[in-house]
Amino acid sequence: MKKLLRKCVESDAIWRWVVKSLIWPSERVMAARKAALVRRIASKIGPEPMVLGGPFTGLRYPGSISVGSALFPKLLGTYEAELFEVLRELIEKSLVLIVNIGATEGYYAVGFARIFPDAQVVAFDISESARSACLQMARCNGSGNILIKESCTRDDLLAIEVKNQTLILSDCEGYEKYLFDIEVARHLRKAYLIIELHDYTDRTLTGRMHDTFSCTHRVTLVDSTPDSEKLKHYNSPLISAEDQIERGIAFSEHRCEKMQWLVAFPND
Repeated sequence: MKKLLRKCVESDAIWRWVVKSLIWPSERVMAARKAALVRRIASKIGPEPMVLGGPFTGLRYPGSISVGSALFPKLLGTYEAELFEVLRELIEKSLVLIVNIGATEGYYAVGFARIFPDAQVVAFDISESARSACLQMARCNGSGNILIKESCTRDDLLAIEVKNQTLILSDCEGYEKYLFDIEVARHLRKAYLIIELHDYTDRTLTGRMHDTFSCTHRVTLVDSTPDSEKLKHYNSPLISAEDQIERGIAFSEHRCEKMQWLVAFPND
């Protein structure tokens, strides 16, 4: 019996070794190919990367830093393209105050600061590395109209002197449910808002947020596009039209599930 058990253990160990010997090299080959493609895409973009398309075309990216989200979609001008129509409409509003909650490295904060150099931009992020990258990007783009702060609270929102041309952008990984309630919505009734909703943190979130703003704003929900669809339909002259691995590296935003943005425009 002992000999039989020993043979089973040994054969199982041998089987694991065989599987590992077959799979591990292929994983290493794939990892090496992906790394080579990353270098290839980066070399096409150039040593001084900037956003090549979309509403923030020309935004410079010092050090190729992206905090908490994919870099290449931003540089190629496809990042969150689902919002482009809304963003273009907002750009026509002559904004005077932009508050960006969860600003990361400054894609939106500095992007809007370049478009509206006379506006005040307040960028919140709890990450020290994100705040440092945002400051670096602001300096690289000559944007001196940005105030970078650590954390945004409900009281901070209630303290905003809301003007007719105020925009609130929020992407704070589920913390939006603590920031926005009926009182805050009423205080922000003259402001424009784009709030990324993180339903995977609370499955009641979208419904509650929709109800919260429906009394004071015209509310629409914008769906995110699955990465599989982006690989089919997004394009750039720098990216292969056939190589699906390269296209995945270039266009995927790596969302854990389908998401939505709440877009709220003032009623009046």
